[in-house]
Amino acid sequence: MVVKAEHPEALLASFVAGTLPPEENELVLAHLETCDACLQITEQFWETAPWHGNLVEAARSDELLEE
Repeated sequence: MVVKAEHPEALLASFVAGTLPPEENELVLAHLETCDACLQITEQFWETAPWHGNLVEAARSDELLEE
């Protein structure tokens, strides 16, 4: 199902979680290229996602291992 919306805010959380079908994913990606407002919302979802902290911690661990 492809949802066509001027601003796909309802899809942004699913986009960040990686759970959108490919067609909707492409729709959101294309929209984010031209819409700073939706890009900002997407970045907020990314920063507050429960797994984000784990990724940040893993990146720090990798940096320490390289030193």
